[in-house]
Amino acid sequence: MSSGTIVNIREAKTQMSRLLERVRGGEEIVIAKAGKPIARLVAVKRPGPRKPGLAEGKVTAAFFEQLPMSELGVWLKYISSRLGPRDLTRRYPRA
Repeated sequence: MSSGTIVNIREAKTQMSRLLERVRGGEEIVIAKAGKPIARLVAVKRPGPRKPGLAEGKVTAAFFEQLPMSELGVWLKYISSRLGPRDLTRRYPRA
């Protein structure tokens, strides 16, 4: 773990806005409980700009065709096993 300014939980709660500004400026803040580090505040790395046309030539018209019922049934079974039947009807109501 790289070293940074160590702050206790109470101070972190009361000074969160200031700590986040410091993190935004490149500083790393370590939050500790009873003197033991438990978390680290670090700036989020911003992704680079998106590159248009990344999938150009890779997506054919077949991608947009309707799935055969047999394949659609497999997908629905998979989704319902992951979400549960109640979530499935809420997220994918019948047309």
